[in-house]
Amino acid sequence: MELDDPLLIKYRDVLRAKGLAEWLDLLAPDAEVLGLIESLRGRTLGEALDELSRVAAARINREAAAEAYAALFGVRDEDEAVSFLARRLARWYLGIAEALGLIRLR
Repeated sequence: MELDDPLLIKYRDVLRAKGLAEWLDLLAPDAEVLGLIESLRGRTLGEALDELSRVAAARINREAAAEAYAALFGVRDEDEAVSFLARRLARWYLGIAEALGLIRLR
């Protein structure tokens, strides 16, 4: 599933421009993320997003996130950028899981 969120795309572009390939690898959902998603079956969408956002936040380069966020929204705040980006990354993860048939979003 391709990135289609402008902030995720900008973040990816910032990581590439800075040569931060190790952080690029963390964007893609791995077995840990997919396993977590499977364990969240039966929870509300809000609960799943909250849990996935916590995991996603640890996979985000704070400086690159702040730069991407500032480029799109004109505000440079690392905490806000990471929180906002983590939520969007969590939504992307859920979309991938749904496309793979691991979950069904309602």
